[in-house]
Amino acid sequence: MARKVYLYIYTILLISCGTLTGNPEGVGGDDGASEGNNDTEVVDSQTEGQQTADNNDENQGENTENTASGEGSEDGVKLEQEVEFLSNSDMLAQNDQGGGVKIFLTDAPVDDFSAIMIHLDKVSIIGEQGPIVKDIEDTLVNLLDLQAGAAALIADFAEAPAGKYSELRLILASEKPSYGVLNTGEEETFIIPSATSSGIKIKHDFELVDGQSENIVLDFDLRKSVKQRGNGTYFMTPVLRAVAHSDSGSIEVGASNEVSVVCAYTDQEAAASDSECEEAVASAAEKDGKFTLSYLPQGNYFVKIIYADQQELLIEDVVVTAGEISEVSDN
Repeated sequence: MARKVYLYIYTILLISCGTLTGNPEGVGGDDGASEGNNDTEVVDSQTEGQQTADNNDENQGENTENTASGEGSEDGVKLEQEVEFLSNSDMLAQNDQGGGVKIFLTDAPVDDFSAIMIHLDKVSIIGEQGPIVKDIEDTLVNLLDLQAGAAALIADFAEAPAGKYSELRLILASEKPSYGVLNTGEEETFIIPSATSSGIKIKHDFELVDGQSENIVLDFDLRKSVKQRGNGTYFMTPVLRAVAHSDSGSIEVGASNEVSVVCAYTDQEAAASDSECEEAVASAAEKDGKFTLSYLPQGNYFVKIIYADQQELLIEDVVVTAGEISEVSDN
């Protein structure tokens, strides 16, 4: 009896010390492996996309900080390329430089967001000889930096052959979704499946002449592109227009009272009835005390000022001349 008690106590001591709790021979390993697999590999299909987006957003934030500070990547992860930002006057100088086709990106404002980040992977121009694709290797752009005449040079087709072209495409990076940062600090991921495959298509007819340059501005109209769902989340359906910079001018609007947004129209009926800038050619928010409607094809416009109290003022017969700034005010 004493021997049995001794063996019982000895066994208890071994278990409490952990000697018998391991699994060196793989006994019971199926259960352990299954539990581990469930933790690391099985992801609910409804949350997988959001988890991937969250991870990408964290990487985007880290990469943006590294790019801004000029630091390299210690683990070999490629950082986003920097883009060249130009003012409207800088853009005028570009019209006289070299040949080929240069593609610039600008933006119209959107409410509720402090940043809209898009990851560009490729830019394509399509003409008589088929598509010409420029790989810009995952370039990160904050569209809300591109207002009041600011633009980013995103692609330079210096060797593009002379001829007629009819379409441009922006292909977004598939592994890093574009996203927006709300004024509250929260982030919204924008999943645009076709934008990462066939690309965002922009119809634009132009002819490239030997020895001459063609500078094209793509206006990414965020006011029309980003919408809120009934549940409070946001989605993006990209709306862009293209204009030859050499054929465009600007309107600078001065206002005496607090303004929400300023819009430009070519159609008087649309200008009179539209209170959300949905039918506008372009819109502008305040920057440095001014409202600048940039890169408008030359012609006649109706300018609507929508004040903070929702009152509206329509200014008629505003003439835009290529290469010039037309100034109007509510006084």
